[in-house]
Amino acid sequence: MLQVSLFRDLSPDGNPLPQLARTWATYSRKLDPIDSQSMKTMMTMQKSLKKILMTNLQQNPNLQRRLQPMKEQIETTAETVEEAIELALRELDVERHQIEVNVVNEGKSGVLGIGTEEAKVIVSIIDSPSDEILEASLIIESLIDIMGVDVTHSLLEESASDSDVPTYNIEGEDSGLLIGRRGETLRALQLIVRLLVSRKIGQRTNLNLDIGGYQERRYRSVAGLAKRVASRVASTGKSMSLEPMPPNERRAVHMVLSDHPDVITESEGFGSDRQVVIHSK
Repeated sequence: MLQVSLFRDLSPDGNPLPQLARTWATYSRKLDPIDSQSMKTMMTMQKSLKKILMTNLQQNPNLQRRLQPMKEQIETTAETVEEAIELALRELDVERHQIEVNVVNEGKSGVLGIGTEEAKVIVSIIDSPSDEILEASLIIESLIDIMGVDVTHSLLEESASDSDVPTYNIEGEDSGLLIGRRGETLRALQLIVRLLVSRKIGQRTNLNLDIGGYQERRYRSVAGLAKRVASRVASTGKSMSLEPMPPNERRAVHMVLSDHPDVITESEGFGSDRQVVIHSK
C-alpha cells in the first residue's frame, strides 16, 4: 500500500505539498480508470493527499487561530468602557462595525482607590450571512499558499449547479494540476475546505469549489447527457444506465430529471461503480 511517507521524499525540506498536486495529476493521468487495481491505487493516493493536507494545515501557525470555533459573545472588564470594548475586539478578532455592545457597568474611578469599579461590557458579534464566505476565502487562500501553486480564487456570483450555494473558482497557471483524473483531486480539496469552514463557523457548509470552471462545464455536460438519454428512454420505453459518476454528478442527474413527465431515476451499484439508471414511467 502506498504510504504517506513516500510523498515526503518529493521535497528536500520534507514538505510534500508544493509538488503533491503535480505528482497526483501526472500519476493519475497514466492510470486506466477501468483497471480496478489502478483505481485502488488512486483511492489510496487520494486518502494520502487528504491526510497530508490536514496534517500540514493543523501544523500551520497562520491557520491555528482561524480554525478555532468562532466565539459569538464575550464579557470583558477594564478601567473604561472603551478599553473593555477594545479587549473584546482583540479577543473576538473582529472590527468595531461587526459588533454590538451592552454596557453592564460604566465603572467608577473612586477616591484614592476606594470605591473603584471596573467597566464591564458584553460584546456580541452581529449575525452576518458573509461569515461562511469570509472564512472560506481565508482558508482557500491559505491552502493555495501552503501548496505553493500559482493560482488565484474568486467567488462566483452565479453557479449553474447550485445557485444558492457559494461557489469559489480557482484560476491560474497551475489550476489544471489541481483537478486530477475525473476531478478526484478537486473533490478531495473541496471536502477539506468544507470540513475546515464548517469547523470554523460551527455549522455545516455545502460550499462548492471549482477549478478553471471544471465543475460548471462538467455539470452542464452531465445535465445535457441526462436530458438526451431521458428523451431516448421516453421514446423507446427501455431503461438506460449512465456511466458511473461521483455523488455530486448523480445528484445533478436526479435534479435535472426530477420534473420530467415521462421518466424516473434511481441510483444503483456500490462505490465507484454506482450509477444512475433512467426508467420510463
